Amino acid sequence: MTCLPLPNHASLPKSRALQNCTTAMDLAEERLGVAKLLSPADLTDPKVDQLLVMTYVTQYQTATLQALAKQCRAVGLPLSARAGNVPVKFRIDASGSGTGKVDAYITRQKDGTSVSVSMITSEDEKMHDVSFCVEDVGVYEVDVKLNDDSIAGMPRELSAYDASKVIFVAPLAQVIFVNETCQFSIDVSKAGPGSLEMEVVDPETSLALKADLQEVGDANYEATFTPTVVGKISVRLSWEGDSIPGSPFGISVCDPTKVRAYGEEQIGRA
Repeated sequence: MTCLPLPNHASLPKSRALQNCTTAMDLAEERLGVAKLLSPADLTDPKVDQLLVMTYVTQYQTATLQALAKQCRAVGLPLSARAGNVPVKFRIDASGSGTGKVDAYITRQKDGTSVSVSMITSEDEKMHDVSFCVEDVGVYEVDVKLNDDSIAGMPRELSAYDASKVIFVAPLAQVIFVNETCQFSIDVSKAGPGSLEMEVVDPETSLALKADLQEVGDANYEATFTPTVVGKISVRLSWEGDSIPGSPFGISVCDPTKVRAYGEEQIGRA
């Protein structure tokens, strides 16, 4: 949305009353929500209905800065972020809202704990660069306010996750058999909100093998795949796009039907 620029009132020529009035009424409607109950031409007409003018002007008395707050935008704020000491950064664009006090609040929904926020404001007070870290996994509420009114799109949620908290319920086998289903379980209960992704790849051909990942309960996944070639395969696991510890995992696939025992005659004589 492109906002109308605020005019320099001292530079407006008095001889262009109609144009000045049009600009003022357009700005009032866009930024304060003041409805145009009459036209600029009516307002500049000496014979205008005085009662209608009073009704129009009364709207300014009840108008709030909430409309101005809706002209602000939060740019670059992600839907999810890594928990820990990795800064989350975004910018507040207040260029279309005039002047006012801008504040950012980050709160953990679970217990209402507030997160420390750093904000750097440009010299013209139109841009505000915000930075913060979420130490723990969970869902947080982000709210940005101009003069105590939430800006457009606020408040909203941000999910904090930690891929390092994803664990195997049982160790992943390092050697498996060809054409036999490999199954293992993964616990994500401490990893925070997110999604698990798995990819099984033959490193030599870079071909992906068919794999199935099913959510079991609230915090566990069952993974299965069936290798069809002998050799090395790579299992890649990620939580919310971040690799879990140890990923990718190298697994050897062997064919037990190709194993031969030699020296039976000597063994029988022993």
